[in-house]
Formats: sequence, C-alpha cells, structure tokens
Amino acid sequence: MATKDAGAAIAKTQARKNWTFADFAGLNTQALRTAIKPNEFSALENALKIGHGNFRTVPGPSTVVAEVSAGQTIYYLQSVTIGTTVYMMAASVAGQLFAVNLSTMAVTTVQASTNFTACQMCQWKNERVLIVDQVTGYWDWDGTTLTHNTGSSAPATGTAIGAFSGIVWISGTGTAGRTISYSRIDSGAGSTNFRDFTAPGGSFIITDSNWHSNIVQLYTANNYLYALGQDAVNVIADVRVVGGVYVFSNTNISSGIGTEFASSVIAYYRSLWFASQVGFFGVYGATVRKGSDQLDGIFQDLVANTPFTSAQATIYNLLCLSFLFNWTSPTGNRSVIALFLNGEWMLMSQGNELTFMTGAVVDGINNAYATDGTGIYQLFADEGNQVAWQIQTALNPMGNPLVTKQVTKFGMGIFYTSSTESINVSIDTELSSEVYSVSGAQAGFTWVNQLSALFTWVNVSTDPFTWYSAAGYFFLTKDVDNSGKYCGLTVSATTSPVVVTLLALEFLERNIWSRQ
Repeated sequence: MATKDAGAAIAKTQARKNWTFADFAGLNTQALRTAIKPNEFSALENALKIGHGNFRTVPGPSTVVAEVSAGQTIYYLQSVTIGTTVYMMAASVAGQLFAVNLSTMAVTTVQASTNFTACQMCQWKNERVLIVDQVTGYWDWDGTTLTHNTGSSAPATGTAIGAFSGIVWISGTGTAGRTISYSRIDSGAGSTNFRDFTAPGGSFIITDSNWHSNIVQLYTANNYLYALGQDAVNVIADVRVVGGVYVFSNTNISSGIGTEFASSVIAYYRSLWFASQVGFFGVYGATVRKGSDQLDGIFQDLVANTPFTSAQATIYNLLCLSFLFNWTSPTGNRSVIALFLNGEWMLMSQGNELTFMTGAVVDGINNAYATDGTGIYQLFADEGNQVAWQIQTALNPMGNPLVTKQVTKFGMGIFYTSSTESINVSIDTELSSEVYSVSGAQAGFTWVNQLSALFTWVNVSTDPFTWYSAAGYFFLTKDVDNSGKYCGLTVSATTSPVVVTLLALEFLERNIWSRQ
C-alpha cells in the first residue's frame, strides 16, 4: 500500500469561516506585521482608538489662526496667561518676538529688534512671561512692557528658565551650562524679586559625574523642578529658608537617558515625558521608563537631526499626549505626530510641513497649536476638514499559520457623520495585496407600499433613482479574492470624521503546507 504525503492528506478542506475584529489595540511597529498581536496595527494614522469597537478619525487642523509678520519665520512657540488673557508667544529666526491673543487672534509685536534668536520662556504667576535668551539674557513682558533685565544681578545669558517655589531658576550657557542661578523668593504683590538674584538668591553647579552635557531644560511639574540634560535628569525639591539661606534637595533620578530636545519636555497627568533619539520616556516619581517600545520601527526611520516638540491635545474630550517630529514615511519625509492615549500609540498627520508644536489651555481646554514657520494653526480643530486616514491590521494566521486561506468577502461596520465617501480596502497576505473600493452608497434602501410591493421613485426626467442615507451606521461589504497563510486588511480614505466599529473577513481554508 502506497504511503501518502502528509500534506496531501489534508488538502482542500474547504471550511468556510468568518473572522471579526472589534477588540482594537494601538500601533505596533516593533515587530513585523506577521508577528504583532492580532488586535494590533502595523499602520495607524489619523484614527483615534477610543475603546472597544470605536476607532474615530480625527478632525483636521484649522485654517491659519494667525500670521505674525511678513517674511518672519517662527522657530519657537510658548503659551502664557497674563491676567485673564491667553497668549501664544512666537519668536522668529530674525530675533523678533510676537504675542498672539488666542481669543481674538490679534497679533502684538512685543519686540521688533533682533534679541530672541535662541530663547526659552516660562509663566510667572498670572502676571507676566519670563524669557531667557542664549545671547541677550533675561527679559520679562507683562502684556504691555518688555523689560530687559540687564545691569541686575540676573545671569547675563541663559539656556533654560523655570519658576518653582516662588523663585526663578535660570541655567547658564557655555562653560556655565551646568550652573543654575536662582532668584530671591517672591514677597507678594508688587514684588520684583523675580529680577533679583542677590542673597539669599545664588547659584550652584551640577557636579554629578553621570552628567555628560549642559542643562537642556528646566521644567516645573508635580512639586519638583526638573533639570534635564542629554543623558541625565535631576529633581530639585523641598525648598526652605534656613538662617536666611535657601536650602533644597538636588537628587539625580536618571543616568544614561535624558533629552536634547528642550521643547519635548511636557507634564501629562502625574508624569513627566520627554523625547530622545531612541524613544519617548516618562518620569514616574523617581523612576524613568521608556514608554514607546511599540514605536521602535518608526524611530529607526527618523529624518536626520529631527527636532521633537510636544503638546497636550483634547480630542473628542479626551486628553492626549502628543509629540511632533519628522519621519521618513513610506510616502516620503514629512512631519507626523505620535499620539498617546490609554496606553496606546497612534500616528496623526495635521500637515506635512509643521515645524513646532505646543499646547495652550483656552477656556479650560487643552488645545494643541503648531506652526509651519509662517502661520499658526490649531490642531484637531476642524471637523469639516476632510482628513486622510489609514488603518492597517496585523497579518493574522487566522488560527493556523500552516494553512492557506482564500479570502472571499470583506466587511466593515462604520458610522458616517455626514456623507458616505468611498473607502479603499486592500486585502493583504504575506504574498500580495489586492485593492478594492467600497462605498456607503452601496447601502441604499428601497421603498415599498403597504402591500409590500416595490415603490419606485423617479426624478423630473422620469429616471428611477435609489435612496441613500447620508449619515448613520452602515455595514459595508465587498466580494474580494486573495490567498495566503497570513491575512489582513489596509483600510484608507479621505473623509469627514467617521467611526469604524468592526472589521471582518470571510475565508476558505485550502491546503496545508503548500502555498496554494
């Protein structure tokens, strides 16, 4: 009796099966598409994972809300509140400084000279903005008057500035780049101690041997003043006056990891986050942890010397952490936003040429703003702005990576909010991709009379037409055909906001071991 091949003995089982997917996770570029979890995504852009069966595409950016001045290129943004007015401060490459009223969008020229070519800023009470420049030194603006604090006891130049425990803290430049000067403590209404660095003000040097760079940023959050270098983080806390002298703790909490991107540092709930060339890191108490393992594949394709900036953004009433950077994407070099919500990462695109992003709290809402160097935009602000989005699933073995599957149907649950634009669907396997188009227009409905007989509508030319719903829930389906051991989907479109609730495939199991 002849021995049969083991594979041939299990050929063509022809079992028709359905795969449905609503337990959405986030983006994972750490592994190949065939190796990530079945509910993770290998590409995910402009789709916000809110919960189970709830992927909602995000609003687009606003039109330009402000332009500072003809010919000026913005390199730095910082929001401040003076009195009850929220301003977006904007510094230009030419050294000029502008203030945009985020309620009226009126632009004030704060300084028309060339004094702010490398500056950092911070809030001082609700009274003024404090500014330090690496060339021109220490300034403040109270909404009306810009004061250059020369001739005072303040440092002549500075890299970073922070306000903490009623004291102004400024890090030096050059050979003084690890020196932090601190002012006298605020003494109440009308006090100008923020300009006075005489005793009991003073300075100290970070002498820790695990520091190998100057101070990059000073940032106040969670009852600490954080001092961040390129490969270390210290925290300053417990500021007290003892015998007329300020005493405080200065504790190192990170060795080997820090940031070179001052404007990437941001507080998010009870943690502090920052970007490095190898990932995004969160500081939780005295522990620094990498929080972006799922984005490792993207960090391998950063545009050389890309800067990172950050903001908190409220999208559909959800507070999200976001980082802007330049990425060599499959479609070319462009600016993208890595967005973090509920432990998951997603990519967002709000314009390919954005250069700097920051946040501002307006009417109690955290909004994200960005510039392309010329104009200032509010991000995730215009639900009427159609946005290109993409959802790409894992390549799933569908239970058995040895069996070839023939995909025969595609299905997707979707809520349209306004109109039923067409959706592009790619049926993917490890071998190939087959592209189809499906539209909510296929979900037309017919009218019947009280006897259940078909009732046909005609237009003025007596031509029949079909009724369609312009909004609401649809289950889109399409007959498709592709085969492989691993199967998945790429769904993309340019639409007004939609909600994806379900993805589904029908497939037949074919041969085991063979590729057919």
